[in-house]
Amino acid sequence: MLQDWSEEDSDNYVPFKWLGYIDGDISWYERALKLKPDDQVCIYRIATRHIQNIDFQTHHLDESHLIGEDKEAISSLKKIKELSDILVDSKMKAAVIEEYS
Repeated sequence: MLQDWSEEDSDNYVPFKWLGYIDGDISWYERALKLKPDDQVCIYRIATRHIQNIDFQTHHLDESHLIGEDKEAISSLKKIKELSDILVDSKMKAAVIEEYS
C-alpha cells in the first residue's frame, strides 16, 4: 500500500519516509530527503545507518581485521559528518556526533 502511494504521489516525501521505517532500507529515507531536505528524522536515520555500517566494519579491528573496504568506511564517515552538520534537532545531533567521535 505504501509502495502504491509512493508511486502515485511521487512528489510526497511521507510514503518514502514510512517505507524507510518499515523496510529499514536507507534508500527510502534518501528519496524522502531529496523531496524534503530538512527532514530531521530522515537525516538522523541515514546517519545512524552509516554509523551501524562503520560499527560492523570495525568490530574485528582488535584482531587487525577490517571487514569490507576502507574506502567504504571512509565514505560512511564523511557522510556521517555531512549529515551531522545539517541536523538541527539537538538530541539527534548530539547522538550522531557522539557516535561519530
